[in-house]
Amino acid sequence: MSGDPKDDAAKLDALDAFVMDQIINSPPDDARANADPDASRIVRSAVANAKTIIGKRRMAAAKAELAAATASAPVVPIDIAKTRRRLEALVQGGGVHGQRLTLAARSAKGGIDADEEGILEDLNELLDGNPEEGP
Repeated sequence: MSGDPKDDAAKLDALDAFVMDQIINSPPDDARANADPDASRIVRSAVANAKTIIGKRRMAAAKAELAAATASAPVVPIDIAKTRRRLEALVQGGGVHGQRLTLAARSAKGGIDADEEGILEDLNELLDGNPEEGP
């Protein structure tokens, strides 16, 4: 070849296009006459093998993705008492956040007490980025 990778790639692309054109435009009878049953079996076997390899790679990638998605997040303990004090300070202090402080209905049958820990965890997460929000 020429030594120039771009030129070589262009030549290979042209050769590939020529061969594909010859195959696609040849009459079906010519293809059948030149077909070798052993070659057909080899090609079918190679395609089946390639499908198996691709399937195994996809399965491995899916398993890795599932493992990453289901990996438990690190549990960060929160100080419930401190978060409760911060909530009370928000409610008592009024201000912009205290006026907007509402509790969304969560379809809980046990009332607010049943969901208190979750609410405090959410509040702790929200206020962690703003240490000026309370004690």
